[in-house]
Amino acid sequence: MPVQNTAATKVGYVFLGITYLASFILSIIACLNKDRLMYPIFKGLVMPSIMIFAHFSWNGSYNRGYVLLQLAFLFAWLGDVMLALPVAYSFQFFIGGWLFFFQHVLYIWLNVSAKNSKDSLWKVPCRGLPLLAYAALFGITYLARGGVIAKIQFTGYSIALSTSFYTSFYRECRSKSMYVVCIIGFAFFIISDIFLMLGRLVVTMKSVQSFLVLLTYYIAQSLICYSHVEESKAIKITS
Repeated sequence: MPVQNTAATKVGYVFLGITYLASFILSIIACLNKDRLMYPIFKGLVMPSIMIFAHFSWNGSYNRGYVLLQLAFLFAWLGDVMLALPVAYSFQFFIGGWLFFFQHVLYIWLNVSAKNSKDSLWKVPCRGLPLLAYAALFGITYLARGGVIAKIQFTGYSIALSTSFYTSFYRECRSKSMYVVCIIGFAFFIISDIFLMLGRLVVTMKSVQSFLVLLTYYIAQSLICYSHVEESKAIKITS
């Protein structure tokens, strides 16, 4: 159940917000400065901050939606840690990629199972956008450098990512604004990974590419978290 809105709770939220913003900004700075010691430390604090916020802001019972959301965040955090390790192992990207793959499988499950209202599914006039995302990611996947195993992994991840974006269009919400926020969050995932894939094609301007990947990735996770937390409040009010 949600934490009572006391003065101590408000102080805790302020501290959590400062921790989130500080780790968000410092991880980007460490990445730009290629600080392989501080980068994994700061990056490793971002997702736990989001998970803690989701936990204490959730309004209602900790249902299947809550569990799936937190599991998705957990896989994202493990992927972040794996890819940010200060040592360079050949299997890091392979394992990290599959961790993010399962994150999006959980997001798909979350979107498909979000039957919170009796209303019909929202009629979205721009359903062609997910198909464009498929095309863009597949095109970049097959242009990217790497062997057959890498291309298989990129293809699997592209399918999972684009499908999580696609299913977000059909997710039922009581709050129309949070429905839109959730879609925007998944769109930022698409943008982030397009920047990531392009980085495998264009070897110049690596610092700018890394900055854009991290920035859009953090925005995506934050918007998805916020939309689900606010939707839990809407469900509580209307139930």
